[in-house]
Amino acid sequence: MSSNIENDFQKVGYVLKQAQHALRIRLDGLLQAQDLTMAQYIALSLIEASPRITNAEIARRAFVTPQTMHRIVTDIESAGLVSASADPKNKRLVLRSLTDRGRVLIAYAHGVAATVEQQMLRHFAQEDRQQFVYYLRSAIENLERDDSLGTGRRET
Repeated sequence: MSSNIENDFQKVGYVLKQAQHALRIRLDGLLQAQDLTMAQYIALSLIEASPRITNAEIARRAFVTPQTMHRIVTDIESAGLVSASADPKNKRLVLRSLTDRGRVLIAYAHGVAATVEQQMLRHFAQEDRQQFVYYLRSAIENLERDDSLGTGRRET
């Protein structure tokens, strides 16, 4: 019986979750020194890349509910990391941009994330890193595009 339990803990999905959890704990611990959470880092990164991004899109990409992301975006705006204004062409669209303080913090956070990623992959040769990312993306695509198990859910 113990052999089956050991095999369960070697399954790819479980090992992926362990890696994600270890990465999250490491990043959370290091970002906390600047009073920044992982969700705030993701939101700031997405706003930095696309000022026209909606809260709903940020939420989807950060794996949280739109209500949770609304609170996160409100918090980073209140902290003076992001400014918001109405789009002059479409008053219903909110444009966000990083403030000077937000740009300094996101640069720090990108550095932390890069350092943690280097640590995580330190025993991988460059070619192996590229293959690793390729295999992970292939796995994601396989799960997102193939509904042969009949779940009816597709994230496209």
